[in-house]
Amino acid sequence: LLGALLSYITRQVGQRLQAEGNAARASARASVVLDTVREPIVAVDGGLRIVIHNAAFAELFGVEDNARGTLLADVGGGAWRDERMLRRLADVLSRGRELWDLEQVLRTADGVERTMMINARRMELPDSDDAVALVTASDISVQKASDRQIRELNRQLEGKIEQVSDVNRELEAFSYSVSHDLRA
Repeated sequence: LLGALLSYITRQVGQRLQAEGNAARASARASVVLDTVREPIVAVDGGLRIVIHNAAFAELFGVEDNARGTLLADVGGGAWRDERMLRRLADVLSRGRELWDLEQVLRTADGVERTMMINARRMELPDSDDAVALVTASDISVQKASDRQIRELNRQLEGKIEQVSDVNRELEAFSYSVSHDLRA
């Protein structure tokens, strides 16, 4: 009986160790995937404190690896202090709303102001009863600069078109005058 009990306990301990190993490997895989994503990602709790972030977020906003529990408004030299944005992020958690395509100019750790597209969605964590807001920040600065350049080029093109139209009207008037004189 004691041998059977010992065998059962050994098997249970082995299964538990295997399950813990599987969980640790799955967590490590998820962490690697999160850090591989080039888009800044951060998860914040109801108090808008950082729960987890990826390497891109840390690099862009100068966040330490041990930033867990830090207020989002305090990272990045205050890049995330905009009241409207913070209120909208709080709404994601408290009211279950989603935040889509909020354009925000943020100053990053390198001191450059970048136009970011902020998206956030409520997410339940499997290891906690509390929900978090998963926030992504896509840098659209290049796109915005290209849009401005395209608008400027279009404005210049409209000016050129107006000049060509004026020249065409003058040529038509000249052609009419020459044609009339030749008939006479």
